[in-house]
Amino acid sequence: MPPNRWQFIDLSKDSADNLTQVKRHVMQEYMRQKRMETQQQEGQDDEKDSDLKGSTKKTRRPRTKTIKPTKDKDSITGGKPQRQTATSGTARDAEGTEARGAFRIVTLPHGGNHRYTRSDYSDFSSSSSFARYPDTSNDLDNYTIDFGTDFQRTPPQPTRSVMLSPPRTVLSAARTDPFDTLPWHATKEDQRLFDFYVNEMPSLSYGHQYRTKRAHNWYTEIFVPEAMKGALTFVNTVLVHAANTWAWVRNENETDSTLRYRQLAISMLRDHMQKYPHDTTDNVITACMSAAALEDFDPRPEHKEISWIHMRQAQKLIRRRGGPIAFQNTKLARLINWQDYILAGYVSDPESFHYEDENSYFHTTKTSPIGSSTTFFPSPPNSASPITLDSSPSPTYPRFANSAEEEIALQCEEFINFLTRCEHLSLNQRMTLSSKDAPVRYSAFGSGSTLFRILASPAEKRRTLTGDRKQFLARMAALMMLNAALWDYRYSVLRTEAFIEHAVLQLRDSEVNVDASVEALLQILLACKDFAFTETMPYPLHTLSLPSASRETGDVSQYPEMATSPFDRPWFVGRMLKVAKRLGLQSWLRLNHFLLECLTLQVQEHTMLSWESDLRREILQAPLTSYVMPALQEAVFLGI
Repeated sequence: MPPNRWQFIDLSKDSADNLTQVKRHVMQEYMRQKRMETQQQEGQDDEKDSDLKGSTKKTRRPRTKTIKPTKDKDSITGGKPQRQTATSGTARDAEGTEARGAFRIVTLPHGGNHRYTRSDYSDFSSSSSFARYPDTSNDLDNYTIDFGTDFQRTPPQPTRSVMLSPPRTVLSAARTDPFDTLPWHATKEDQRLFDFYVNEMPSLSYGHQYRTKRAHNWYTEIFVPEAMKGALTFVNTVLVHAANTWAWVRNENETDSTLRYRQLAISMLRDHMQKYPHDTTDNVITACMSAAALEDFDPRPEHKEISWIHMRQAQKLIRRRGGPIAFQNTKLARLINWQDYILAGYVSDPESFHYEDENSYFHTTKTSPIGSSTTFFPSPPNSASPITLDSSPSPTYPRFANSAEEEIALQCEEFINFLTRCEHLSLNQRMTLSSKDAPVRYSAFGSGSTLFRILASPAEKRRTLTGDRKQFLARMAALMMLNAALWDYRYSVLRTEAFIEHAVLQLRDSEVNVDASVEALLQILLACKDFAFTETMPYPLHTLSLPSASRETGDVSQYPEMATSPFDRPWFVGRMLKVAKRLGLQSWLRLNHFLLECLTLQVQEHTMLSWESDLRREILQAPLTSYVMPALQEAVFLGI
């Protein structure tokens, strides 16, 4: 038995019924192995008797496993691929060689503002890393996908080998998968990559090779559970990412393995979407986002545009599913927003800013200098009523009806309104709250605190360039997330204190205070678990449907009109980050510093008033589309 590298049952939060099924499956496999050993022993005894009698030993014919055809429903929901009998090594090698020979690298035409049409796609050469999605319609009813004709079918997978003794837990055996737990029929190479994905790749994101069981780890919490939902997402999330990361940490762009797994992943996505063009399950959404992430992480610049083709398709599927409201309090929602944040660049098409269902939502132009028609600030101690700023009603426009220029202008104003709110709240709390009134508010972001150390420290050196870039983007997103949350709870000092204290406790419990990973901080905030479950608070606030201006709980009115809970916060931050990505390096660093000063209550008065015009000009004059954001290009050039 291989060494125990996983502790799944011991640490699992799954229901008792599910864990019972897992243990029963292990025991059943153990009994099958015992029967096989008995049969083998009996066969050996019979052979000995035959030899003693001088009989001729007959050659056994190889056994093949008959598998029932996979049902359509299983394919839609991520069922396992149809099993096939093993082919000879020579045949497999020949097919693999033919598949690799069919792969061709594509250099896409450049031009920031060019909008590709269906005719443009037909001119591109086929590539296993390029999925051509229709770009001229948001209607998935007519959705088809064309990956070219050069792709070859995946060679039949060899049959599994059986372990002679059962492991203590299911995922401790994931490297060899003897109990058929994976959604994909794994080869020896697949098993090696899976082991690399779950045991070594976390160090690329969190900075430490060896991590305890308590340490924050989205690979075991989010990535692998989502990948287990079907063969399509397992291959596109785990195997192809592991194969390419294995090469990237060795300063290799392409190997036979990376080409083979890219071809496998993209051809599976193509075949699935051709067969099920209306599928919007978790399986296909995650696969599209994983395909986008793979191309975006690729160090070669021509792959960034390919990444956005996949990401646009994922956005369409999410809207078709019902938008953010359909994903509330799910792991997939966290994964969607994470992927949205860490893309290297941006596009300015109106639909790129929004995930909401176009038929259910309307876009509102907010003209108030602080972001709403009537905005309430916390009252000073001796004030009889809240301070209010009134403005005229805001006009409404159907979503996606704007041109790219009009949409970025609207988003720019909302972005400036958000920053102005952050400044006003920080100044107000500094004037009205003392360290005795709000000790956590003052201490949690003070010099030397865990949060300050994470948010203010320079980026750590990661083993890949994408690891460095993730920190660059995650820090800005985390600063926005924290400032947005403080605005939500501005009416209650008690709730503000509870939110910050719970955030610090989550960092401590998951040992993020040890490695100071800003990526881990952002991932914790994406869960929107704003408060602990206690007797004094019998239910988490984030499960409530909140009024738009509640004085006792939280006010989420800064988010879209239909927002009812903090689960809308990550989607809002995503839109704000898309605007910030248009800034150059100096403005980006200044924005980081400004948002941190808002949290530490050190922001100076009239900062936004003096900066607003220059900030607006830089945002509006930036290229409409940049697949590598300007600040990141400068940072890489300067070696930051």
